[in-house]
Amino acid sequence: MKKSTSNKNELLSRWQRRNRFWLALSALTILAILFFWNPEQHPITNCQFHELTGISCPTCGLSRSLHAAVRLNLLQSLQFHATGWLVALGLFASFAFLLAEAISGKKLSIPLLAGKKKWLLIGLFAIWLISWVINIAKDVGLF
Repeated sequence: MKKSTSNKNELLSRWQRRNRFWLALSALTILAILFFWNPEQHPITNCQFHELTGISCPTCGLSRSLHAAVRLNLLQSLQFHATGWLVALGLFASFAFLLAEAISGKKLSIPLLAGKKKWLLIGLFAIWLISWVINIAKDVGLF
């Protein structure tokens, strides 16, 4: 017998609903921390890669970018790191999607993304890589 690949109206178990609720709450907590914690005023640590090489690491500026993005300051977010607003948007979308699944008790799907997740991740990685190359170019004085 062939199993149906459609997850439309697939009911979630109690355990799955509870997990989705806790994951949604975790995403909301991360967003709240990013909103209230200003990495410019309270840095966690200095970037060891940057201190050793003088060149930005792939995540240099990401904390500041996320902080600016959750405060809806998109231009400043882009200046710190090109993918910060995308990561913040992904966290918010994850929160909404997981909460909707937990409340409805059904596995939801996004038809628009069907079969495109791989390309979405490749695109995100490409933007991240381009951002890093631009930051390196700034560090060595090309811009």
